[in-house]
Amino acid sequence: MTDSTLDCNLVLDVELALDLVELADTYDTAILVSGDGDFVPAIERIQQLSRRVEVVSYRATTSQKLMQLADNYLNLETQTSLWRVA
Repeated sequence: MTDSTLDCNLVLDVELALDLVELADTYDTAILVSGDGDFVPAIERIQQLSRRVEVVSYRATTSQKLMQLADNYLNLETQTSLWRVA
């Protein structure tokens, strides 16, 4: 991964975390498709605002804390019915 790619990913993560918190009054449930533990503080904050959080990711690349914190966790590795093979 190049420095510019890493910088872009960090910026996008920060923007997403800010949106999760700032827009919390516009939704009941947030669905986070990421296993990045850097989202834990944002998730804790929106749960304090009585919002639900569902996390969808691959278990092997997901923060244990994020899985524990989620109101619901969906492991993509076990959801083979979601994928249609042509």
